[in-house]
Amino acid sequence: MILEILPQHLFSMPNVNALLRHQNTTIMHKILHQNLLDKEMYLSSVALLYIIKGEQSIGIYDAERVQVEQGQLLYLPKDIYLVSDFIKQNDSFEAVLFFIDDDMLDKLRPLKIEKPEIQTHRHKPLILSTNQQMAKYVGSLIDVYAGQENNPQLLEIKLLELLALVKFQHDGDDFLDEFYSRSLMPKKRDIREFMHQHYLQNLKIEDYAHLTGRSVSTFNREFKAFYEATPHQWLIEQRLVKAHEMLSEGKANVTQTALAVGYDNVSHFISAYKKKYKQTPKQTKIGK
Repeated sequence: MILEILPQHLFSMPNVNALLRHQNTTIMHKILHQNLLDKEMYLSSVALLYIIKGEQSIGIYDAERVQVEQGQLLYLPKDIYLVSDFIKQNDSFEAVLFFIDDDMLDKLRPLKIEKPEIQTHRHKPLILSTNQQMAKYVGSLIDVYAGQENNPQLLEIKLLELLALVKFQHDGDDFLDEFYSRSLMPKKRDIREFMHQHYLQNLKIEDYAHLTGRSVSTFNREFKAFYEATPHQWLIEQRLVKAHEMLSEGKANVTQTALAVGYDNVSHFISAYKKKYKQTPKQTKIGK
């Protein structure tokens, strides 16, 4: 399964409507009429999620799984891998999503007077219970902008309004402090740290370049300087080493191992594995 990069992937989804958009900053309205389970995603922008109906269960790789319910606002930082369950209430799940890219974050920065410090717990889930005023604001976005021509000039205004409303919620000041503290991260990420954290994800080289804040050509050049190999060569090597470890320890069968190390085609995995280890994955698993 190809990992979905958000918000980019959502722009082509029939059940998601972009109310306002400028590049990768957007306000989206999402409706599901069936439960959607174990959805794997990667966030390339900061996100705020407001649940209108139903609930969403979110698992983040280095934090506890959390439940987000109707009327709650969830903050998610950029550059995280997560797995979500979308659970409908009665006939549907409904939410409004706010994705904010780095350029827009810089414009919104004046709302935070003191310079924020980066927190070490930046991936910890952050949830704010909101009042009826927030519900009316979210509802007005749908009423006014759904089905209308995109007006990007209004996007910054509506995001400023959102953050102003957050400030007047109970514990809103603390939520905003954390929002800025966790969001204002360096734009260019360390390639080695990022690759060692995410080499098992089924991402394209273009995705790795984008998520580390580089063009493809710059990413390839810097990567080769670090590893003396191309990204493609390095990824194959690291994934096969991990697969060999899993099979030798009997942790999974061949198909499960292939999927776990980023292969969605088991035949391709077997071929690559046999080329490196001179035996099939099955032979490794049974100890031959």
